[in-house]
Amino acid sequence: MLKKCKFSFFLSWLMIAFSPLFAEALTGSQLNLFEQKAEALFQQSQAPGMAIAIVEGGQVVYAKGFGVKKLGGSDPVNPDTAFRIASCTKAFTAMGIGMLVDDGKLSWSNNVLQYLPDFRLSNETYTQDFRVDDIMSQRSGFPERAGQILSGLGYDRQYIYDTLRYIRFENPLRTQYAYQNNLFILSAALTEKVTGRAGKVFSMKGFLDRWVWQTPP
Repeated sequence: MLKKCKFSFFLSWLMIAFSPLFAEALTGSQLNLFEQKAEALFQQSQAPGMAIAIVEGGQVVYAKGFGVKKLGGSDPVNPDTAFRIASCTKAFTAMGIGMLVDDGKLSWSNNVLQYLPDFRLSNETYTQDFRVDDIMSQRSGFPERAGQILSGLGYDRQYIYDTLRYIRFENPLRTQYAYQNNLFILSAALTEKVTGRAGKVFSMKGFLDRWVWQTPP
């Protein structure tokens, strides 16, 4: 994990360091230098493949794949390769909720029940007390990864949402860390409730509109 974090940090630094050059149409020796450094970092990471895209002024100014799609395979990564980003989506989800908090449509300290009247947990006291920030803090009191198998078995989001009420608490609310996936479904439900838009669409489009495509003052 530490190796991956270091790789992500240095790759981000690389793109930031070269971004003024891309703004001036990076070509020739500068482009070669960028790709050499990217390739060196990629080799250090020991990942089978990666892709880099740089956006400047709303336009993709650079996109290239490195390595292969599968360890031991030969199919190369290209700019259109889709990557599984796993729980990195939790950051986008939390960011989307944060934007709604900034806009005054949600509050971290408000109870989930205030927005979702059909929300239920196996403990009625905790149902009444469960806050928006509890969704993402990983201190729900549930057993670790409670109910996680359901999505792999093909059950839809509504079914998983409804099963939260049957999960028995292993610890009191806000006392112990235990990693969860299914609770993030509440974030999507909250988003849809207060915006009328699908959670994943709101989070991604909201991020792009507010922080990427917006022209700096």
